[in-house]
Amino acid sequence: ARRDVMGKAIDELLPEARTVKPAGSFFYFVDVRPYLERLKMGDEELCNRLISEVSVVAIPGGYFGEMGRGHIRLTFVSEPEERIVEGLSRMAKYIAEKAR
Repeated sequence: ARRDVMGKAIDELLPEARTVKPAGSFFYFVDVRPYLERLKMGDEELCNRLISEVSVVAIPGGYFGEMGRGHIRLTFVSEPEERIVEGLSRMAKYIAEKAR
C-alpha cells in the first residue's frame, strides 16, 4: 500500500519526474532531471538542500553509479502513508519555489 501511495504522490506532485513502480524493493528510483535543469543543480545538491531546508531525506542517484546521476532514491519501507505524502509535498513545494 505504501508503494502505491508513494507512486501516486510522485505522479501527482512531481509530474515531470519519471520512475518505474518497484516490483520487489522498498525504493523508488526517480528521474528528476527536468527539475534539476531548472534548479541548476545536481542530484547530490538537491538532496542536501532537501534535508537541510525542508527535512526530507532523499539519496542522490549518483551514489549508485554514473547512470544514476539526475535521479534520487526514495524509500517507503518504514514511513506511514501520511508521512510519505507529506514528504513528497514538501519536496514538490521546495522545487516549485526554487525553480521560479
